[in-house]
Amino acid sequence: MNTDNIFHTPGAPVGDFAFDASVAEVFDDMLQRSVPFYIEQQRMIVEIASTFWLPGTHVFDLGCSTATTLIQLAQALERSARLVGYDNSKPMLSKAARTVAERDLSDRIELRHADLNGDPVEIALVDARTRSARSSHENKKPETGKR
Repeated sequence: MNTDNIFHTPGAPVGDFAFDASVAEVFDDMLQRSVPFYIEQQRMIVEIASTFWLPGTHVFDLGCSTATTLIQLAQALERSARLVGYDNSKPMLSKAARTVAERDLSDRIELRHADLNGDPVEIALVDARTRSARSSHENKKPETGKR
């Protein structure tokens, strides 16, 4: 993981923050250092998904950045789990694609570029799949004691 030194240069002009290539390369370090309990949050997401995921359903990560969560989910869930990540930053998706390929997970993780704030086709697709998955879960309860 590359170390974030983006704002360490004294006197350097500071512009607007952007999810560009320089940020994408150090984003994982940024998160681990700046988001309280980030690693614990990741662990909890995997635990929850492992409890509630059903074979034949998709897992969507909206704002997947460098695919950290998707990679951990791919490692925890059965091989049949289909994982789809959306992000509006092409540099983040480029970094994500490299990392997914390095981990040999390209066949399980699909990455899509979309602005979910303004792309009605992508929003409708995610909404339809989410509703379908939600309705299939409504009458099912997770097994007790499953970890």
